Amino acid sequence: MGTAFEKGYTVFRRGVMDKLAKHKNLVANPFKSKTSSYREWERGFNSAYFEHLKKVQNNEHRYRSKTSGRDQAVLQPKKQTNKN
Repeated sequence: MGTAFEKGYTVFRRGVMDKLAKHKNLVANPFKSKTSSYREWERGFNSAYFEHLKKVQNNEHRYRSKTSGRDQAVLQPKKQTNKN
């Protein structure tokens, strides 16, 4: 594989799973804590996470803007008639 950053990025993006676990879990950081490789792996993982989060938020915003016209048609007030 590549650098520690690329490994962390790939784990989040591709969903590399731990093959030894009974449940499908993301692989934990394989490096010793408080090392530069550990921090780089975390930075790659977090970078992929926030990139994905931004895409999800943009998709939600586009979906809401498309459906907002439908909601307004339903919520228009009824016309009142004057009976004298």
